[in-house]
Amino acid sequence: MASRPAVHLRELSDCPIIQLGKGSSIHQSLAHKAAAAALGHFLEVDHLATVTGLVVAGLGITLVPAMTLFHFQHPELIIIPLSPKSQVKRALYLIRREEKSLSSAALAFYEVLLQQRKQLD
Repeated sequence: MASRPAVHLRELSDCPIIQLGKGSSIHQSLAHKAAAAALGHFLEVDHLATVTGLVVAGLGITLVPAMTLFHFQHPELIIIPLSPKSQVKRALYLIRREEKSLSSAALAFYEVLLQQRKQLD
């Protein structure tokens, strides 16, 4: 598996999984996926540093959002993306104050997001 460019979620069914707690976004993203129901759950923890340590110790694998990958930069670990066919997605929301105007940079970012939201769905 380590040499592959990507893996499908269902291929991980025999692997012990170290995952973040029920309140985490990745746990919630996987909760409704049929392939995720077949995943073996080994250990549930609350902190990414704990997940990293347990994976480095060889106790299992983990599934985490891309934005957290910097926690897993370790010479003994490899990072393999899930196949796009796994269709694990997270809902993102843009939240702003209604009565407060945005800075010019924030407004430009806001407008770009609104223009590209169909591509992001």
